[in-house]
Amino acid sequence: MKKLRFLVAAIALLCSTSMFAQADYPEKGYSGSVEFAYGIGIHDDWVADPSRINITTVHGYQFNPYLFVGAGIGVKYWLDYETISLPIFADVRGTLPLGSSPVALFADFRVGYSPVDIYGVYVAPSIGVRLGRAKAATFAFGYEMTQNATVGSTLNFRVGFEW
Repeated sequence: MKKLRFLVAAIALLCSTSMFAQADYPEKGYSGSVEFAYGIGIHDDWVADPSRINITTVHGYQFNPYLFVGAGIGVKYWLDYETISLPIFADVRGTLPLGSSPVALFADFRVGYSPVDIYGVYVAPSIGVRLGRAKAATFAFGYEMTQNATVGSTLNFRVGFEW
């Protein structure tokens, strides 16, 4: 129950701090984000592949309102196994602003490597919605996989804040 309360509080905080951004979409320059994610294992044996929580941060360059390229690091914690992975990755994101609205759609693709506990090649495509302009809340749904790990694949929901 404490985990659910934390998730609800985090979503409320992220939404309340970003919904008042009035600047234009970022056009060029540094951009960063921090995200919290909850993943559900998707192996054949659902009981053997537990849920996990992730915290990631990504920093990079916004080339225009449509293209971002950066690098990130995350910490994934397996709730039942009490173990972690540490994905280090490159991130490419395409954004589609919806006219003059502060709402935009995006798709991103992350690829890298996790060298700790649950190790291997890391791949994470996702799609989502960005609410705000220069500063924004993000909500995404995606897939994560760490190759060579017996408990590495998840469907996840991410909540984040971009600046």
